[in-house]
Amino acid sequence: MPSSDEAQRLRDIVENIDNARAYVGERNHAAFAADQMRVDAVERCIERMAEAMIKIGEARMGEIAPDIPLPALRQLGNILRHEYGEVDIRLIHAIVAERMPMLRAACDRALNALGDQ
Repeated sequence: MPSSDEAQRLRDIVENIDNARAYVGERNHAAFAADQMRVDAVERCIERMAEAMIKIGEARMGEIAPDIPLPALRQLGNILRHEYGEVDIRLIHAIVAERMPMLRAACDRALNALGDQ
């Protein structure tokens, strides 16, 4: 069900992106993977992002971020919650480095369009 407060959900996504990127920092995959506390923190950020995207709604998120594979990110949230033994930490690291900046920019544009920044 779509959120009644899209702006808040978008801010939640942005906040979790910023946190995840700060937790990874400039660490390469090996350094990131070696720090279980950081891995856990980033995984939790992805779970919260996925939940916020679900609450915004698939159609609306597709409008906001058409170039991001949103179904895959939402599915990753499910994997982190239910099939955590199957998580590929390389994928987590790559998402933080490659996809999150694009998703953040899309959320920023949507927030600006809503007059919320």
